Parts: sequence; structure tokens; C-alpha cells
Amino acid sequence: MYLSAGASAIKSLSISRDGKCFLANSADRVIRAYSLERLAAGDRVQPRELQDVVNRMQWAHACFSPGAADSEHVIGTANSATDHHVYIWDMHGHLIKILGQGEKVKDGALWFACHPARPILAACSRSGAIYIWTKRYSENWSAFAPDFKELEENEE
Repeated sequence: MYLSAGASAIKSLSISRDGKCFLANSADRVIRAYSLERLAAGDRVQPRELQDVVNRMQWAHACFSPGAADSEHVIGTANSATDHHVYIWDMHGHLIKILGQGEKVKDGALWFACHPARPILAACSRSGAIYIWTKRYSENWSAFAPDFKELEENEE
């Protein structure tokens, strides 16, 4: 079986955790998601194309989200010397979130790794610094016990 992924070179490939899809990160600034099941059945498959249509970013790294067994999101880092942006798409091709947008990080991200179960992403920058992206949780103990009183400062 032969598959063409555009007119440019493939920079990297990534297979989903469930083995149903794979990504091709191309030099033509497009990440393409293919269905392995349809390809194995001999169907002509049109890939899902993921890209930044406004800025036409080149991609340094792309892979599936590891948290769920069905790999429901695609994550990609923009190949930029100054901007530290991590893009997250759903499998329908909709851009969900851009991490690093509005942050004062002026160091491009090259590679990232995701925690296998928790929403934590570590991104390695061009300077060698590692940035940790995670969800901020605020603890609300009064939600567990209605008679619990939260204090701003210690009281006697």
C-alpha cells in the first residue's frame, strides 16, 4: 500500500494509542490525521488536515493525546524561535486551545511529552528550559462540609 501525504517531505509520524489513526507532520505546514482501519481496508482516505490557517505555522512536533484510549485530541508545537505555542485540536479538526498565547514566554517549543493519565504537558524549549503546562485547581473545602469555615488568616 502506498500513501501520499502531500507534495512535501514528512518530518515525523505518530500512531494513536488505540492504533486506529496516525499523524503525519509534513514540511508543508500541515498535520494530517489518517484512519488506519480505512487504509487497511483498501479505501482511498482523505486525511483530516490540522493547521494554523492564519499564521501558517511550521510544526516542530505533533502527536495524539495519551490520556484517553481513543486519542480524542491532537497536540502540536509551532516551530518558532520566539513564540512558545502549543496547539490542541479535536479529531474533527477544530482548534480547541492554544497554550502560551498571551504568556510572556519568548522561547520556542521544540518537543513535548504528555503525562499518560493526568492533564500535564512538559514542553522543551530551544534554550533547553522545560515548561510545565497543567490545569490549576482551586480547593473549595466548604463544598465537602457545609459547616466548614474558610479563613483568610489564622485565628485563635
